[in-house]
Amino acid sequence: MRSRSSDHGLLADKTVPAVVHIIFAVPRKALGVFTSRSADLVGTPALHVSVCQTVPGFAYENIFSSFHSCFGQMATDNTNADECAIIEDDLGWKGTADLIVSCPVPTFGLLTGPRDGIRVSSNQNQSEHNCYIPKAHRTSIAGL
Repeated sequence: MRSRSSDHGLLADKTVPAVVHIIFAVPRKALGVFTSRSADLVGTPALHVSVCQTVPGFAYENIFSSFHSCFGQMATDNTNADECAIIEDDLGWKGTADLIVSCPVPTFGLLTGPRDGIRVSSNQNQSEHNCYIPKAHRTSIAGL
């Protein structure tokens, strides 16, 4: 919990939460990297959510490894654009719904720099050392 005694401006407003959830959809067609090969070959890849500010002078990237994802849809209520409900698809990988990702992030980072400079994405970690590879396939990767 952050101290509010020295906060100024928007962060001094007690109604602004210290943490918000960013919720976004990953189109199912973008998951081909996982679905185009056998589950035995894909293993359990390590993923993360990246929140970036792209405007020079404000640029940063924060990486979050703790997030929730499920297949489904986001439903918004027209009376409050800041809230949504997630309707989960019980068929999961066998269904047709997009992947919905929800990630808690500190509010402060979203207030740094212009709003239109913020980019959010879900990414696969780029190392064979940070994912589970089934034993039957380890001999095909050098050093494992």
